[in-house]
Amino acid sequence: MEELLVEQVLIVTRESLRSWCIKYSDLFAHGLRHREPRRGSRWHLDEMCLDVGGVTHWLWRAVDEHGAVLDVLP
Repeated sequence: MEELLVEQVLIVTRESLRSWCIKYSDLFAHGLRHREPRRGSRWHLDEMCLDVGGVTHWLWRAVDEHGAVLDVLP
């Protein structure tokens, strides 16, 4: 951060940067945690067959182009 500000010809003390980090870090973290990931326009369906106790089960899941799981169907 300090290097970016130097490129802009702004002189900021380390104490100012530290106080900004303390003041705004929770706000940034909260925004990042609660943001929905962007869904891709292409997706594919994965299917899997399991035998559990002699009973065959089929599982399906929809995955977008970025690898995010969209839905799981048992």
